[in-house]
Amino acid sequence: MSTKYLITYLSSFYQRIISKLPIFFFNITNSSGDQNATYTASNPSDNYWNATLNTSQFPDGIYNIKNRQRYNISPDDFELIVSEVPAVIGIKDTSYDVDQLLEYVERFGNKYFIAGAGDSMIYYTFSVGAHAHICGVSNAFPEVVVALYKAVVSGNHKEGQRYQFMINKLRRTLRKYSIELQEVFREVLKLRGIHSGYPPLQLSEGLAKDQLEELKKIVEPFIKMGAGISK
Repeated sequence: MSTKYLITYLSSFYQRIISKLPIFFFNITNSSGDQNATYTASNPSDNYWNATLNTSQFPDGIYNIKNRQRYNISPDDFELIVSEVPAVIGIKDTSYDVDQLLEYVERFGNKYFIAGAGDSMIYYTFSVGAHAHICGVSNAFPEVVVALYKAVVSGNHKEGQRYQFMINKLRRTLRKYSIELQEVFREVLKLRGIHSGYPPLQLSEGLAKDQLEELKKIVEPFIKMGAGISK
C-alpha cells in the first residue's frame, strides 16, 4: 500500500491529522563502511516528505525514532523539512537527547508542535517546555504520569523527579520479561480490570502463570498509587 493511497483512504474517515514515521534503515553499510541512512539524513525532505501534497489536507507530524531509524532528524533537518513541506506542523522527538529536545523547543516551540517521547524523558520533556510527551507507561498508569506533569508545571520539580524515578525503576523491572513491553502493559491493564484487546499474532505469546503472579506483586504499589491519585 503506497503512502499516497493510505492517506487518501484515511481522508474518507475525516481524520484531522496524520503522523508519518521517517524511512527506517537497518545496519546495512556500503563498501566504504558508511550507513545508507547518511544520505537520507542529510537530505531529509526528498520525495518522501512531499508524498502528502496534493493528496490530503492533513497537517503532518513527524516521528523521530532515532534508535529504530538508525539515523537522527536534527533540528537543522527539521528546519529544512518544514521549509519545503508546509503541511508539517510538528515533531515527536524520541532521540532521548535532552539537549536536542531543548533546541527543538527554543527554535521551533513558538510555531510548531514539539513533543518528547521515551518514558525516561517525561520529567525533562515538560521541564524544558515541550508541548506534550508521548509515553508507553501512561497506557497502564496514566494517573502517575499526569501527577508528574502537574508537579512540573506547578514548579514542584522535586516531586516531579520523584515520579520520574519511580517510572524509571518500574520500566527497568518490567524489561526482565522476554515479551514486548506493550504486551506486559496489556497484562497490567487486565490487572486493573481493563480489557485492551488482543495482541498481534506475532506477539501472541504471553506470560506464564508464575510470571503473572510476580507481575501482580510488582505493579500492585503503582495500582494503589494510581487509585489514590485519582481520588
